[in-house]
Amino acid sequence: MIKIKGITLPVVSLTLSLKDSTKEQLVNELMEKVSSNIFSNSYFLIETDDSIDRKTIKEIEDILEQKNVKSVKSMSSQSITSTKEKTNVSRLLIVNKNLRSGQLVEHNGDILVLGDVNEGAKVIAAGNIVVMGNLKGYAHAGAIGDDNAVVVAK
Repeated sequence: MIKIKGITLPVVSLTLSLKDSTKEQLVNELMEKVSSNIFSNSYFLIETDDSIDRKTIKEIEDILEQKNVKSVKSMSSQSITSTKEKTNVSRLLIVNKNLRSGQLVEHNGDILVLGDVNEGAKVIAAGNIVVMGNLKGYAHAGAIGDDNAVVVAK
């Protein structure tokens, strides 16, 4: 089974499980879902359960790469659940401007910056950080202990 869910553009969550299907069915379903190139130039966070081994995840990452889709992070559902319980992360904060030197944005969740983070600016998030512009400043994802948090930037 494959679930695709948008988190923040251009980041998409891909949830994979072999509990209700075979490896071949999973790969075929993935090929069908990404064949339209709608996810081209997107980034994926791949979430798996314990039914999928590392070799299968690597094969899936290779398929996505062939479609010009990048895997940002792979993680198990178990680690995601324990991290969410520990951090109590809240919703997405959208910053619709460029951040200049001396400016600071902190949030107890994910941050999406629709602009540049210039040198001397800081973005600190309990969750993930996505910067749609250039990242020349400081970005710290997972600031309160989320080891699975990522920073995605141009």
